[in-house]
Amino acid sequence: MSFSEDLSMLVAALGSGRIRVWALGAESLRQLLPPDELELLDMNDARIKSKMLHDENDKAHPSRDLIGHQSAVHGVAFSPDCQLIASVSADGSLRLWSTKIWGGALSVWRDHVLPIWCVSWAPSYGHYIATGGSDRTVRMYACDHAPQPLRIFTGHKADVTTVAFHPNVNYLASGSADRAVRLFDVRSGKCVRLYTGHKGSVQCLAFSPCGRYLASGGWCGATCLWDLGSGAQVGQLGGFSTNNFKSRVSANAEDTSQLLTGPVVSLAFCPDSSSGRLATGGLEGALRVWNVGSGKVSQVGDNDGSLSLLGVHSAMSEESRGSGGSASCRWETDQYYSMVGGYEVARGCLLDAFFTRKSAVLAVQFAHPYLLLAAGPYNQI
Repeated sequence: MSFSEDLSMLVAALGSGRIRVWALGAESLRQLLPPDELELLDMNDARIKSKMLHDENDKAHPSRDLIGHQSAVHGVAFSPDCQLIASVSADGSLRLWSTKIWGGALSVWRDHVLPIWCVSWAPSYGHYIATGGSDRTVRMYACDHAPQPLRIFTGHKADVTTVAFHPNVNYLASGSADRAVRLFDVRSGKCVRLYTGHKGSVQCLAFSPCGRYLASGGWCGATCLWDLGSGAQVGQLGGFSTNNFKSRVSANAEDTSQLLTGPVVSLAFCPDSSSGRLATGGLEGALRVWNVGSGKVSQVGDNDGSLSLLGVHSAMSEESRGSGGSASCRWETDQYYSMVGGYEVARGCLLDAFFTRKSAVLAVQFAHPYLLLAAGPYNQI
């Protein structure tokens, strides 16, 4: 599932091979007029864009189906301008659809020899698309030209399950069933960073608005935060087991239910970088909102202190440089996967948790710092 950039539409990939698009606002999904009728329009008319679509009094279409894939559709994504939809399927094809014509696919690429699991558009530069599949490769295409992929990125040891472009489009991140996250240089095609730490398949990726940090969600239930500059793991949210709470006097039932995270399948940073908010959607039906800039951590030693999650990483880096590479302070980990912080960090960072009955949260997106949209299949688990 995926929201359009302007939050006017939602698209879902279906196991039947269909793609379904819903209108989220008052307007229905209108269709472009036929070419012979478009020629009759006055191009100098101020309302030309509206008149190019079918009459508003025509039959309303709150949803549309796109048909063409021969097998289950695994990934869908809107272009930044919301004019196109890219889809990938178990049939090994990447297809491009128009949100104005609602007909057959505009373009079809069949370069992957096995099922394709994920697709992503480059932000701002809407001509570039990245895909990842069972052939363990990441491929980048230009939708305005070239029938062949512009780049093929290799290195993963298992299926590529998620891809995401950096905000400046110079880098492309990919996550895999091999439990690793790789960062590729788009121009050279080389892997410039390798991040390891997940205990299961990596399911989703999201870059921070500033472009310095990368968040990755995994099947193990952990959300890892990585510093692109240093290549270090800043911290980790979730991924606890019940053993983490047995020795904690402060771990009540509410803490346990909120922090025992299931597989993380969707991620979104708030566009307002000053808010520090990160939303995670879980396969078990939980939507959690974290503030990665306000987590508290207990320092072991003579003095107690509290730092933000990102502040902890900065402080340890400075301490390490000042002591010749060995940090003098120790941070509680509580058998926590993260190298930085532990239970106290996660508890301090968690702003709120919302639970559905059974529906997985497959898509999340901030409308503004205090409004978050989430979507998933109703009662399908």
